[in-house]
Amino acid sequence: RMAGAESVTVDFSLFSMFSGSPVNAIHEIVVRQPQAVLEQRKDGSWNYEDLISGSRSENAFRGVVRVENGRLTGRMDGRELLLENLNGSFDLAEHPSVRLKADFTNHEAKVALSGSVGGERQTLSVDGSGFVLEDYLAFLPAGTLPEEIQVQSGTIDKLTAVLVKTGDNLSYSGQAEFSHGQVEVMGTAVTDIQGLLTLNEREISVFANAAAQEQKASVHGR
Repeated sequence: RMAGAESVTVDFSLFSMFSGSPVNAIHEIVVRQPQAVLEQRKDGSWNYEDLISGSRSENAFRGVVRVENGRLTGRMDGRELLLENLNGSFDLAEHPSVRLKADFTNHEAKVALSGSVGGERQTLSVDGSGFVLEDYLAFLPAGTLPEEIQVQSGTIDKLTAVLVKTGDNLSYSGQAEFSHGQVEVMGTAVTDIQGLLTLNEREISVFANAAAQEQKASVHGR
């Protein structure tokens, strides 16, 4: 099955239930310990698309959905990503825009999201910590790194990013503090990599220290 939950609580106005649309009478839905699976099929479509109607009702729910201690599994191209301890709120009052605030864990990493999606202007802020690179190397698209560079280990200690999309225009900025990095470059081991990476839609800047063949080096550049 695609989704399930331990329990669901609905908060509604009894007066509005009988005097108007039953859907509009619902203020809040609390979903406890939900489990969901989002899976991309071989044809590129997603399983959740089967649940989306082509028509939009004027009586659509406009309240708040709260999730407590959820679990979300994403599957794509034979890879799987598991989000646990998912807690958040999703406010649908300004349909089609959804205001969200959520946090979850994945392996050792902790992530917090906030913003507004689905409207003409969409924003998303991301704050995370404790990402072990080995857990995510499989998600890098083929060809992202040159063949001469092999990433072996490392930690992203702190990650912050902001994405803004207005119409077809996308802008973003962020930075990542990293440490305990180890890569192999053309057969040479580069260890003790630590530093800061900043980026936006125009440029990427790196400030890092590392060691190679018992020599220490610093890299500062764009």
